[in-house]
Amino acid sequence: SLYSTKMDLPPKNRSGLQTLKEFEEVALKPDKSHKILYLKPFEVEENVEQIKISQMQVKFLKVFIESFFQIECRILEPLNATVIKNITTRYHLSFPGYKEKYSPELLPLLKSELPEDAFGMLALTPYALYENRNCR
Repeated sequence: SLYSTKMDLPPKNRSGLQTLKEFEEVALKPDKSHKILYLKPFEVEENVEQIKISQMQVKFLKVFIESFFQIECRILEPLNATVIKNITTRYHLSFPGYKEKYSPELLPLLKSELPEDAFGMLALTPYALYENRNCR
């Protein structure tokens, strides 16, 4: 058996695992003034059918988050496609035609739209993000 009869002491050789007690000590938890998880979709320039599918997926994600994590979740207005176009873009080396957006330009935009009662914000983007202009 991996565990001895004393269940509160997991084996030392376990890589990347965490006990419930360890998790509770470091876990972020909503408080009275920061209790809502916000979803921030990116506006997509696709056909009408793709836009409807994208909106439906965000609504399904909201229902899942509220059910699974038991936290209130709200959908914010999508980040404007024109704003997204102005973020530095490069193409993925392994997947030609697949765009990557430069995250240091994106994060200030998202932070400026973070509501005061937010526990956090989840940006929903169809793009890969990159942080270092020199690394590929």
